[in-house]
Amino acid sequence: MTAEDISTSATQKQILLKLSRSTTCQASIVQRAKIILLKSEGHSAYYIVKSLRVTWMTVRKWLCRWRDYEPKFLEKSNASNMQSMIIDCLTDSCRSGRPPRFTPEEKMHIIKLACTQPKTLGLPFTHWSTRSLAAEAKRRNIVNEISHDRVAVFLKSSGTKTS
Repeated sequence: MTAEDISTSATQKQILLKLSRSTTCQASIVQRAKIILLKSEGHSAYYIVKSLRVTWMTVRKWLCRWRDYEPKFLEKSNASNMQSMIIDCLTDSCRSGRPPRFTPEEKMHIIKLACTQPKTLGLPFTHWSTRSLAAEAKRRNIVNEISHDRVAVFLKSSGTKTS
């Protein structure tokens, strides 16, 4: 075995075969299972790149990920955990992204405000617009800053009709 070779147990190979033939699994997991299977069968990275039409970086990334998981596979060698561990290995890592700008509590307060009749709050209109909701949310210090477009998104996603 060279430094590039990977090993799979019979159970792992069976699970990888099942995943690689799956029609209900995510396409990315199916492709990654095929990468691991082909490499465990002794095929070169060049062959995998050409036959699966993926980039070198993709092949390298998932082979490295498999190698990183190998000690975990040895620790938990029972078949019931093996499939979930393999799927975990072949799944993308969480990406941080930008944190949400508004908390669930702020959204809830805006939606609650939208369900309240403006007249009961002493306002000079009978129905809310997204602009008036945004202005009132700022006035009541629910949020520091919010656009009427964002208010519309909150209302639409919650299925709320304004009063």
